[in-house]
Amino acid sequence: MMTNVNPNCNWFNHLRQMAIRKFEKNGFPSTQMEEWRYTHLAMLQRKNFSLATYQSLNNDLALFKPFQLQNCYHFVLVDGFFRSEYSYLPQNIATGSISQQLEINSDWLSNYIGQAVVKENNGFIDFNTGYFTDGFFLHLTESAKLDKPIQIIHLTTQEAIANTRHCIVLEKNSTADIIETFFHFDNQAYLTVSVLEGFIADQAQLNVYKLQNESNKAFHFGGAYIQQNAQAKFIHHNFALGSLLARSEIHSDLATAAECELNGLYVAKQKQHLDTHTRIHHQQPRAMSREFYKGILM
Repeated sequence: MMTNVNPNCNWFNHLRQMAIRKFEKNGFPSTQMEEWRYTHLAMLQRKNFSLATYQSLNNDLALFKPFQLQNCYHFVLVDGFFRSEYSYLPQNIATGSISQQLEINSDWLSNYIGQAVVKENNGFIDFNTGYFTDGFFLHLTESAKLDKPIQIIHLTTQEAIANTRHCIVLEKNSTADIIETFFHFDNQAYLTVSVLEGFIADQAQLNVYKLQNESNKAFHFGGAYIQQNAQAKFIHHNFALGSLLARSEIHSDLATAAECELNGLYVAKQKQHLDTHTRIHHQQPRAMSREFYKGILM
């Protein structure tokens, strides 16, 4: 299986191989696992998708206009591959693709990739770690603040697996707004696997907005796994509209006086299965968490 990331990092290759061996042993989650007892993956397992490949789009910027939000930076992934020619990112900020960071700052990145999910028992995460092609990276230094949100645009064009990994690191008192969107060109079957690891230092704040509006024949797994230091704040807004079967996980570990707020809306029709799993771990005292979810069933 070909990937888009640097193969010359020893720690990264070891992480990959460990995840692949674990996935080959355990596979995707089953209903025998308590946290997955209501999420049936039999339809997905019958599809036998292969990994997506890099596709040329003839540099047609007009293709992306319907998906781009105004007053935002844009980080574009097509079938799991970063496309710099369609992206627009802030200057003088450490941001870009995971593959780029593995080339220029591998040792530093080893402190983060895989660390927020190290205790997770989930075959999708193992699969993602073993085979992801690329993903979004952001590092804000102390007291830095993005002047406008960064929109991560996931576009899928193939009947295959689009597999991405994101890493967001916020130093003390910094602030970032991330809008993660999932779209498709054609109403076809495919699998999206996307994992976001976030590390929020003391008094920093990360706001994430997720809009999942994929094909009604698609399968989706998206997870956000967050480490919050003292007085750090994490706010997540989750909108689940598309996919035949979708699972979103939002898990966060809270240190002293940290705050976590999870909001969501799901709108399901016909045979859709939209599943959200939240877990907030109050590791130290005086942390605060709130959840507010609403659903509409057609």
